[in-house]
Amino acid sequence: TAEGYTYSEAMKTFAGTGAVWDEATLATYLENPKAMVPGTKMAFGGVKKEDQRADLIAFLKTKP
Repeated sequence: TAEGYTYSEAMKTFAGTGAVWDEATLATYLENPKAMVPGTKMAFGGVKKEDQRADLIAFLKTKP
């Protein structure tokens, strides 16, 4: 979460399912955000290439 960010109702509902943002969940979301969280306000079409998703996740893992 990010303090002050207004999350969509769809994302709040998804968060309420108890989903954990592990690598597998993030990879699925990054491939097609709107399929995983229908109604999300995220204007991001996803990362279609598996190797690019893996690279992005590896990069994010280097951040605190």
